[in-house]
Amino acid sequence: MTEENIYSTPKAELTDSHSAGSEIEFFPSTQTKLAILYFATFGMYPIYWFYKNWKLRQKAYGENVIPFLRALFFVFFTHSLFKKIEETSTAKGIATWGATTLATVFVLLTVISNILEKISQKSEEIGAIDYTGMIILVVLVWPLYVVQGVVNKVNNDPKGELNSSYSIYNYIFIVIGVLIWMLVLVGFSGLEPEYISELIN
Repeated sequence: MTEENIYSTPKAELTDSHSAGSEIEFFPSTQTKLAILYFATFGMYPIYWFYKNWKLRQKAYGENVIPFLRALFFVFFTHSLFKKIEETSTAKGIATWGATTLATVFVLLTVISNILEKISQKSEEIGAIDYTGMIILVVLVWPLYVVQGVVNKVNNDPKGELNSSYSIYNYIFIVIGVLIWMLVLVGFSGLEPEYISELIN
């Protein structure tokens, strides 16, 4: 199984907004698809998203980077990637959108989320820390959602049609994600497993 199969990367066909020989500089996707896969993977999707952006950037400009490492340690390279996207978008006449601010928000919330997760693992009870972490998880998709919109414009593909379809692997992640979210919500509701079992039976 190749990496392109995991999250359904762009198809080779050209859309009306692209001509033969045009280079896609950043990872295309509909903003809705990005958000769905983000929540389906509980915030793990950005690793893949960063990897594909750095990979396409490397291909387009021959930059001496290691996409896998930049994706794995994305908190250290978020500002760099967002800045490159902003520079490219500005050069193409796309209005500035506050890349530095969005990158800072994304990195800070990611770090805070990781700290809260470590703390919550020490307690078996669901408390304020867990609720705060869940809120941050939801908010974290916003910077990526905004940046994806800019990326699509940079790619001359405003709606992200180059990567709008869902592969079988996408659906698998989504189904698994929905099931896990159901369990999480049950846990947050405070219902005991025995009580849930009685309701089902």
